[in-house]
Amino acid sequence: MENEKKRNKLKRLLAKRGMGQVITVTIGLVALVIVFGFLNPYFLTGRNISNLLRQIAP
Repeated sequence: MENEKKRNKLKRLLAKRGMGQVITVTIGLVALVIVFGFLNPYFLTGRNISNLLRQIAP
C-alpha cells in the first residue's frame, strides 16, 4: 500500500515535469518567432510561413 502511494507521487511528479518541458519549449519557440519577426520583415509573410510549413511536413 505504501509502495503504491510512492509510485503515484512519482507518476504525478513526472507528469508535471513533462508538461513543464512542453511549456518551456513552446514559450521558447514563440519567443524565437517574435524575435525573427522583428529582425526580418519577410519572416512573418504568408509565403514564408507556407514555405516553412511545407518544409516541416512529412
